[in-house]
Amino acid sequence: CLREAQERTETRFEATFEQAAVGIALLDPDGRWLRVNRKLCDIVGYRPDELLSKSFQDITHPDDLAPDMALLQETLAGQRSTYSLEKRYRHQQGHWVWVQLTVALVRKPDGEPDYFISVVQDLSAQKAAQEALRTSQNLMNQAQKLASIGAWQADMATGRISSLSPGASFLSIPANDYAITDMLGIIHPDDRPRVKTLWPRAVKGEAPYEIEYRVVLSGREYWHAVKAEFERDEQGRALRALGVTQDITERKRIELEFQQLNATLEQRIRERTSALRDAYDELESYSYAVAHDLRSPLRIINGFAQALRE
Repeated sequence: CLREAQERTETRFEATFEQAAVGIALLDPDGRWLRVNRKLCDIVGYRPDELLSKSFQDITHPDDLAPDMALLQETLAGQRSTYSLEKRYRHQQGHWVWVQLTVALVRKPDGEPDYFISVVQDLSAQKAAQEALRTSQNLMNQAQKLASIGAWQADMATGRISSLSPGASFLSIPANDYAITDMLGIIHPDDRPRVKTLWPRAVKGEAPYEIEYRVVLSGREYWHAVKAEFERDEQGRALRALGVTQDITERKRIELEFQQLNATLEQRIRERTSALRDAYDELESYSYAVAHDLRSPLRIINGFAQALRE
């Protein structure tokens, strides 16, 4: 019965080792593979015999080898019993595979190192997702920077505003975390009453928060276009504001130039119209004078013509 139980235990171990959803390997203290399971072979793309002819150092990324070896030496020295780290293995096809490696050392009865048990989890999908997220975030940040747009949130309980856009210094805001009262302090005095009127109404849900105003920093004026929406509780009380701020200083400068150009053009049109009217009046006066001066000679000629006819 004892032998049968031992055989069942060994069978279960074999099944667990070979059919595990993670890579499992046994390695000697020098790092050579003693035994590998099917999942580990799938992760790194080698056949079992190919992998057993190598050491883990042979397929470890050069940049990851030193940290791995340092932890291994600490484990052999008895400073730790296990260690875990993220590292890269070279796939049989040449590309690098990210894995989560967890290692434990098994010792002989006399305390000498016997072999390592390594559990290898494939992180390729997670790393790809992280890279895609990082790329997306970089693109979003770049797009926000190009459009001079920054996202922010305001905690209604604490009355503080924090920036959600890293490096949003292009918005000309002095800090990434500040109080709502600090924000009111840098708004142009002429625009401040509009903000003070609209913000409480928006917080109560009586009006959308969409406004343009000037901020004054170091004696310079900047135009901001601001929109915000509110997260509310079941009673409708505002808990948090989520908003975007766009620097529209350049647009306002162009608009002002257009306004000045239009005003100048209108003035020139008025002046030209006045000049044309004066010229028309002079022409009309001249025409009247010519007609008046020619009337008497024509009357005399007409009289002589009548006399000749008679």
